[in-house]
Amino acid sequence: EDLRWMVAIDQQDTDNAFMEQVDAAGTPDGGVVVIASEPSDYRVIKLDRYGVLEWNQTYDLPAGRIPRSVSALPDGRIVQRYTLTNASGMRVRAIDYGGIILSIETPDRDGNMADIALGYDDLDAYLAETPYFGAIIGRYGNRIAKGKFTLDGQEYTLATNNMGNHLHGGLKGFDKVVWEAETTEGEEVGLRLHYVSKDMEEGYPGNLDVT
Repeated sequence: EDLRWMVAIDQQDTDNAFMEQVDAAGTPDGGVVVIASEPSDYRVIKLDRYGVLEWNQTYDLPAGRIPRSVSALPDGRIVQRYTLTNASGMRVRAIDYGGIILSIETPDRDGNMADIALGYDDLDAYLAETPYFGAIIGRYGNRIAKGKFTLDGQEYTLATNNMGNHLHGGLKGFDKVVWEAETTEGEEVGLRLHYVSKDMEEGYPGNLDVT
C-alpha cells in the first residue's frame, strides 16, 4: 500500500510546526516519497520499494505570515499550498502546481462562509485527468486544430491531447508544471508565480518568460 504524507507548516506568528498525516504518495517505481518536518525546514525522503533510502533533500522554510502545506509529486518534486486571507474573512488557497486555485472562501451577508470555486480536496485529483479547475492555462487557451499553426511562413506541430487537436497548452501545459512561488506581504498579501517555458516545449517556438 502506498504511503502518503503531508507536512503542514504554520508560519503565521511562530516557528512552531505541526505534522498532518494524509492518504497519499507512491512513485511509479513502487517506492515512496515521504516528507518530514522540523520547525525551520522540511525534508523530502525517497525510499525504494523495499524501504531502502535512495536520497533525501532538505529545504529551508523562510519565515512568513502565509501558512503553507507541502506535499510531493510521484517524481519527488515538491508542491506547496498557500493560504491568503484578508480582514473581511475571505480566504484563498492555491498551490504552485499549475498555479491552481483550490478554493475561494468568502462570507455572505450573514457571515456564513462558503467556497465559491470549483476544485478538489487533494493533489491526487489534480494529477488525474481534470477539467482544468482553477489552473493557469498556457501557452494557449482553447483548441488549435490538428495541433498545427504557421508563424512567419513556418509550420509548427504541437502536442495533441484532444481528439487530434491541441488543447490548453498540450500534454504538459502550464496547468501541469510547478511554478516558482514568491509571497508578497505588507498592506496587501499576494502570491507571485513565475515560470519559463523553454523553446519548443510542447512544440511552441521561442522561450516564454511568464510571471
